Order: sequence, then structure tokens, then C-alpha cells
Amino acid sequence: MASLSPSILLKYDWRIQKFLEKYKNQEPFELNGGQKVKLVFETYKYEIIEKKKQGELQKIEFTDAVIKTKTYKLSSFKKNVEFGGKPPGAGAGVGIETREIKSINDQFDKIRSETGLKYVPIKIGTKTYQAVKCIKTKGVPKSDFSVVDEQGNEIIWISHKEGSSPRDFQQWGGMTEDRIQNHPEAQKFIKQMQEKFPNGIPSAMTVGKIINDHMLKKYAVYGVDYSEKGTLGQQNVSVVLQGTVKLFKYGKVYKFTANHHHENGEEITGGFEPVMMAMYKGDRSNFGVKGARFAIQPKDSRNVKEWIK
Repeated sequence: MASLSPSILLKYDWRIQKFLEKYKNQEPFELNGGQKVKLVFETYKYEIIEKKKQGELQKIEFTDAVIKTKTYKLSSFKKNVEFGGKPPGAGAGVGIETREIKSINDQFDKIRSETGLKYVPIKIGTKTYQAVKCIKTKGVPKSDFSVVDEQGNEIIWISHKEGSSPRDFQQWGGMTEDRIQNHPEAQKFIKQMQEKFPNGIPSAMTVGKIINDHMLKKYAVYGVDYSEKGTLGQQNVSVVLQGTVKLFKYGKVYKFTANHHHENGEEITGGFEPVMMAMYKGDRSNFGVKGARFAIQPKDSRNVKEWIK
């Protein structure tokens, strides 16, 4: 599990607030070794963090509340679940997902308390859903979160990405799903890479290729069951949201918002445009190309050394 650092701590306002709350209340922090320690509260250190002074934060040391001769750099503390890390044994992004699900459910509870309704009316596209709870979608489909109704039926499916830019998340989707890898454009790209790198892809190499078929792009973004008039579900999500998920009132209903928001079927353009990439990953050998990982990624997610036609 990763450690905290000035750049990691200051990346999100919620993470800063969580740290400051714990620090001021002298709640225990988890060290990288698993031990938990309480810290002496010092106002000037609190203000350095609050004012996001990254340079000064690099230098300061926090004093152990019990053994005053012990001090800790920020990097001594573990980036555990409460700071957006993943639980032990969990996959990448699980800590973020846990926080987002809790936040969505807290917002549901607040809205129900204010309106007196048993559900939250959420509008996506032209349809309004009676939402009661957000849960983790089982398995590893395109959907990360599912929203259920009073009967426990899944009615909304959300693909969630971290951050705010194309570089903040790994990919739109892999290329091993049959519907994607068997697409003519994907087959051509795979063959080009096999011919270009018969002895394996070189270290630090990334090759990109523009996708022409909008359906292939949407399989990667919304799920392999995507079709223009298809049924929504775990493999054809209702909406893609990047960053902190919020609900806002829209007349008599509520809508989701985030740093970036794409409802099912919307075209994805600019730096987020889905493109095929093959990149060096020493532990992979996708499609027989030694050292290569293939994926459909945002166009600006990586520095591409070569674009091929």
C-alpha cells in the first residue's frame, strides 16, 4: 500500500480535510508498518496543510503524542482506506469506490430526510428512477456502482473513474473482450503490432491508433453490451462519472454531476477520445507481443511515441 506524500495529500480537498480533522482531534494515524500513533497538535503545521504549502509540508515532521522524542515525516503514514487507498487484498481503486459509495448514500439519506420521500428521484437522459441505495456492482463488469430501488432491483449502473483529467485513470477498457478484440479495427492493430515488434515491444514505448468506428469506442466506454437501443445493465452502463460524485436538484428531480459526466451513448471527444494503444509493461504479453499491454485509453492519457494508421 502506498504512503502519503505532500502531492498525494494535497490532490483532493476531501483528503486534506480528513487529515486535518484527525490531526486536530488527535485521532490515531496508521504508519506504513501498521502501527497506529497519535500526534501532538501544532497550529502552524495545521495551517501549512490548510493553506496547501507543499514545499513547507515536505520539510515538517509530526511529533509523537506519547514519545515526544519521536517524529514522523508525512511519508511515514500509510495511504489507507480513509485517505483513498485500497483495503488489503483489494484491487486498484477500491478505496476510492468505497468512499464514493458512502458519499452517494449519505446524499440519498439527506435528500430523503429533507423531502420525506422513501426514494430519490434521479433523472438520467429522459428517464427518472426511484433510487434508494448505491452498492458495489458484483464481479468485474463495466459497472462499478449499481443504484437499487426499494425492491433491491438494480436500476442505474455507473462506471466511475478517478480524478479530473485523461491521465488520472488507467483506461476506458481492455482489448481482451471478444466483442472488442474481434472487431476489424482491433484485429488490424493487433496484427500491426505483432509485425512491428516480433521480438517484443521496447521499453518505454507506446504506440497509438485512432479508432474510426464509433461503436468500438462505445463498447470500451459504456460496456461490451452497448447498442444504440439496447437495454442498460452491468455491461452497458447508464452513465460514466469521473471524480467526486454529487447530486444536484433539477426541478422536482435530481441529477448526478462530477468532474466529467457522460450519459450512455454520448460521443467522447478531445483528450478523452478513446484510442487503441499498445504500451510496454514488462509483466504482460498481450496477443503474443512480448512485454506489451493493449488497451483502449483516453487519447491524452499517455505520451504516445508513435501514431500509426
